[in-house]
Amino acid sequence: MKNKSLISISLVLVVVLFIIAGFIYENNKTNKINSFTSKNEQPFVRNNSVFVGNKDAKITIVEFFDPECPACAAFHPIVNAAFKEYFPNIKIVYRYLANHKYSKYAIKIIEAARKQGKYKQALEIVLKTQQFWADPQDLRPELIWQYLANSDIDMKQLKKDFLKINIDIILKQAREDANKLNITGTPTLFVNSKELKELSYKALFDLVENEILKEGTK
Repeated sequence: MKNKSLISISLVLVVVLFIIAGFIYENNKTNKINSFTSKNEQPFVRNNSVFVGNKDAKITIVEFFDPECPACAAFHPIVNAAFKEYFPNIKIVYRYLANHKYSKYAIKIIEAARKQGKYKQALEIVLKTQQFWADPQDLRPELIWQYLANSDIDMKQLKKDFLKINIDIILKQAREDANKLNITGTPTLFVNSKELKELSYKALFDLVENEILKEGTK
């Protein structure tokens, strides 16, 4: 009986310590993000970061994503819905985290399309067709070219830019910024530097709405 009591007490202590550790981690993470904001030292947006929307918008969604990440593709329509709902008071900044085998390959294609002003179009196609070219059982990233060929993107120019473009600096900077923000997975989103804690339609729209009310842009 005494041993059982000791075991029960030990389990309770472990649970309590786990909860405390989790609280301290989240608190430190929040304080770290807040310190970046207060010092205007924000590893959210860089000069080479691509964005869509109104450049002067007061609401900025920053998304760290991976084009080969299934969760990123699944959540993308919700991000698009928020953009459509709150435009022109919003802009979306896309940052890359290449965590999969062909992530860099896909990112390079998207960035090449950016050269001819077709970034958003290429991004949409790459994410919508991800289930086909990024099937874990049959990875075929070369299919991306076929899907893009059905758009009005200049494929000849795209292939030229793909061969010339270097995205190493962009990826390195994004990785460093993600580490500063303690980002461990994708997608991770921030709305005006506030992290989205739950990947859901309601959570994203609520966070955007709160920021709009603060900024008085509605």
